Amino acid sequence: MEGCSILIGQDMPQILENWFARPSVGSEGFRLTLEVAGQVKPFELFLTPTEAKVLASFLCAANGDAA
Repeated sequence: MEGCSILIGQDMPQILENWFARPSVGSEGFRLTLEVAGQVKPFELFLTPTEAKVLASFLCAANGDAA
């Protein structure tokens, strides 16, 4: 999965320039990398399969896509 140009936050939205989700090596789940405008280092998160499905549903709904 990949994406770009998504706004995150509520009061002062930061621009999410890019994101990547890859299967995690050695464990069941996914590694999510978020590249935010103005940040030198990307944010890296581990998502369980359930968390990844919830996030995918949220992103699809936010983009008007069918899940």
